[in-house]
Amino acid sequence: MQRIILTEKQLNKIITDSLAKILKENSGCFVKLTFDKISTITYQNNKSTQINEESNWILKSKNWEKNNYERFLSIVNMTPKKYKGYLTYHGLDEIKGNDWITYTLKGHNVAFALHYIEPGKIDLCNFVNNSDLKGIGDLVLQFAKNQGATQMDNYRGFPSEKDPEGHGKLGNLYRRNGFNKQTWHDEFNPEFQPADEEWQLDKSNFQNGKGPDVEGLELSRHRAKYNNPQRAYRKKFDDRIGSKFK
Repeated sequence: MQRIILTEKQLNKIITDSLAKILKENSGCFVKLTFDKISTITYQNNKSTQINEESNWILKSKNWEKNNYERFLSIVNMTPKKYKGYLTYHGLDEIKGNDWITYTLKGHNVAFALHYIEPGKIDLCNFVNNSDLKGIGDLVLQFAKNQGATQMDNYRGFPSEKDPEGHGKLGNLYRRNGFNKQTWHDEFNPEFQPADEEWQLDKSNFQNGKGPDVEGLELSRHRAKYNNPQRAYRKKFDDRIGSKFK
């Protein structure tokens, strides 16, 4: 498999030059441009810096490493200070427990962890992308769901013209990937900030001196199927996912 990594500027130039050439060579003709599914997502996000002949490579388990704890913590620690407070720090001793599995993308500084809470409830934690790959959040979340993620805690955003509900960038990302059931919602409480300043929320992200609310999100489809009285889905999920945390 061959991958070509481009900066956004280089990618824009290639697209612009290619379109100019197509239009020049087809002057006076009707030109219809079509995109495959992954190109459409790339175009809509307008953030992708990767062209890959195998568009679903992020979804393949062979491209991820499990429980490389040192690398996982290294990637999480790369998070800029402005955004670090949106993560909850989990130390080496904690993530090495049987109720944790860490995932790191081979060759790229992308990571997340799964934390087993109880049957049918698997927390997605420390979902970070500190690589040059942009616009891959949907694909990483799809992979995390395939590995068993069912819920997470999330700092919300603030209501705005573009985001009237105030879900925030991550909240909207999670919701469009199926984590659309809010299980709890609390106002920001500075008393819950960690003692270590490095992992506290950057106050420059506050609005009117107030930090963002927090919420719990869950896969509504998973919960409905898991609670089905027939229990066929529940057994399959527990056998496939729950058994990994032992």
